Amino acid sequence: MDERSKPKILIVDDEQHVLNSLFRTLRRDFEIFLALNGRAGLEILREQAVAAILADQRMPEMSGVEFFRAARGAGASAGRGTGAHHRLRGYRSGRQGH
Repeated sequence: MDERSKPKILIVDDEQHVLNSLFRTLRRDFEIFLALNGRAGLEILREQAVAAILADQRMPEMSGVEFFRAARGAGASAGRGTGAHHRLRGYRSGRQGH
């Protein structure tokens, strides 16, 4: 798939190994932007329109909920107007019930 035609996803997590794992899992189907904290994620959103955002809930400095509130307040429009054909496929993390 051409990189320009892939839906863009922002992933925000304070653990590098989680970012690396999600990147490896999703990179074939999506253009991925990674941020190690909420502040870095907001910087990316100022420059990039994304189709979806994945954010960790438990991060130092800014929780996932706080990040989404700040992103919405900054005018981020992830997921709007992307079409039904752009959807994330589930993957198994090896943990049951999550």
